[in-house]
Amino acid sequence: MRTNVAIFIAFVVTSSAFCAVEFEEVTFGFNNGYKQGKWTPLNVNLRSQNEPVAFNGVLTVEVRNYFTDETIYRYATPLHLSKTDRKHKKLFIYCPKVSFHLILQLERSEVTKTSISEPHTTHQITPLTPIANKDHFVLVLAPSGDKLQKILNKKQLDEDSTQVHIKYLPNSRAMPTSWIGYDAVDLVIIREVSLTEKRIFKQQQTALLDWVQRGGTLVVSGGSNYRFLKDSFIEPLLSVELIREETIDKVPPILKQQFGIATSNNAVPAYKNIHFEPKPECQTLLGTKEQIHIAKRNFGSGQILCFSFDYNVQPFSELKAGETFWRWLLKIHGKSPRFFADKYAPYRQHKEKIHEHFLSKMPTQIPIIKLLSI
Repeated sequence: MRTNVAIFIAFVVTSSAFCAVEFEEVTFGFNNGYKQGKWTPLNVNLRSQNEPVAFNGVLTVEVRNYFTDETIYRYATPLHLSKTDRKHKKLFIYCPKVSFHLILQLERSEVTKTSISEPHTTHQITPLTPIANKDHFVLVLAPSGDKLQKILNKKQLDEDSTQVHIKYLPNSRAMPTSWIGYDAVDLVIIREVSLTEKRIFKQQQTALLDWVQRGGTLVVSGGSNYRFLKDSFIEPLLSVELIREETIDKVPPILKQQFGIATSNNAVPAYKNIHFEPKPECQTLLGTKEQIHIAKRNFGSGQILCFSFDYNVQPFSELKAGETFWRWLLKIHGKSPRFFADKYAPYRQHKEKIHEHFLSKMPTQIPIIKLLSI
């Protein structure tokens, strides 16, 4: 009996000593949200445990055509893992305009006796259906309990079947460290999150603002978020001065109208509001002379919007009222002019072929009157 136990223990120890490096977790996009023709983050967590030697090599990622398995793009990043170790790698992958899958592979740069016959560790990802370029890809940084996804996710905005896709960042640490990580995103919303450098690193702050300057739209919620916005890295970029936080016990008529809140005798819960004073660059999207409720400023090719109220409290968070408001806001201000052009991408995809066909028929098969009208 003792002999059997000893053999069993020896077997377990020997087996664990030759465990391969593992892909512990691999995530693509933001909760699988991505767009074709855009850059998307790929996060890879790797683990080694009781390896006979340390791993020195590269992590490679191949973007392959889903149907032909032909390699379209290839990426590589150095990787070092000690015998028992964990590492996180973040890459930015360009998503081709065809169906594709990703092949991740570990390749050693040092050939040792223990690794000569060792097979490459691989991992495969087949992304889900991409978000259409004409749709609104909204990325939200907010604590649990945010109701925006319930109110708006996959709702149709207009007669062109434009939809809204709401995805959440798990926390501020998941924010991209390069603007290119936001390439597929149309709009970022921040609510109830500390905006200090301890929570959002300087590199992440720069990445977010660089993305806005390149055409992104940033929305910050107000109300009790006053304590997070005040003295934050975003405050100097707002188009308003944050004067004070106040309690409102009656919804102003202009907000009732925009949210479609019926006028009644029913009491509305009091809510927190930020009193704004406009800066010279302020554009008032919703408000009166006494109070600005939504302020906007252009920032490079993008825009920054600030709410005086918190969209996640009643009555603004009620399903019908919230949907009415966000439909209006996203339809008119949800994309900067630079990003709004994506709406017409499906109609431009065959532009070159049409032009070539047009030239091939000139001048024999095209009436002169048509040429004059071009």
